[in-house]
Amino acid sequence: AMLQQASLVGIAELKLASDECVSPVEGFTLLHTIVHPTVKSGGLAVFARCEHASQYEVVTSSGADGYVVIKCPGGLHVVFTYFAPDRSPVYERGGSRHPMDVLQYLLDSLRSRGPLLLMGDFNARCGAGDDRVNPAVDELVEQIGVVSELRRAHRAALPPRAAVADQGTNSRGVELITF
Repeated sequence: AMLQQASLVGIAELKLASDECVSPVEGFTLLHTIVHPTVKSGGLAVFARCEHASQYEVVTSSGADGYVVIKCPGGLHVVFTYFAPDRSPVYERGGSRHPMDVLQYLLDSLRSRGPLLLMGDFNARCGAGDDRVNPAVDELVEQIGVVSELRRAHRAALPPRAAVADQGTNSRGVELITF
């Protein structure tokens, strides 16, 4: 039912080999795929509803780093990601940057272009983590010259979690919360 309302869809964890194809999705055009050339894991596909496909533009992508950036009507940039788990052979073979470095790069290079939405599979487990950034982090950000008042106001309005479905936390989850 939700797919019927969607105009842009990103799917992660394709687990395709580089010679395999993504199956067509009825009513959608495939905009971009990412598969890792040496490891049959992860992967990403981005689809746009056929009648709206011409309104979306693939701005940039990196198979090694696991992201694709789509420019949407009105100037919104959507970043779809698939970051392999920490111990993945993707990182052992080199060529892939640390996911938080990739997110920082994308934020730095896209922030001047307008609104930005980061989506995807970060393989960051933060279920037991706090859903608000530590106020000390905000103070540090302000000290280095980044205005965080809007973010602090937004965070203050977030309701507390009713229940945490995933009790596990990994180091990338902690890094993502801080990011």
